[in-house]
Amino acid sequence: MTRGSINRTRDVVSGAVASKRGHGAKREVYVDPHIPAKYDRFLAVHERAEASAMAKGMSYARAHSTVAVPAERKAVERAGMDWKKYSERIAGLLSHVEHERVCKAPRGVHVDPKKAIRK
Repeated sequence: MTRGSINRTRDVVSGAVASKRGHGAKREVYVDPHIPAKYDRFLAVHERAEASAMAKGMSYARAHSTVAVPAERKAVERAGMDWKKYSERIAGLLSHVEHERVCKAPRGVHVDPKKAIRK
């Protein structure tokens, strides 16, 4: 199976977002270039799982909390990383990314990144 690509050329206020095109691991994921590339694979797991669940009719909130976050956590822990430290680091990165000016937003994504960061 061919893996979907990681595109780091777009501004993503939510940090990462998946394309509507493709399925599962073949789905392209956009990661904001301000997020270190070492986190790409974990963010891709999250975004692809979330997009797949939403494509099956699940709401964003439910797909995010019950499918995407657990899948991301599993990938992080399988890589031998501490989930709490990882989560804290990602939260810190996102607190900066969420407030940056968007010049080149990705198109055709599974969820509006601006809506995804609303609390």
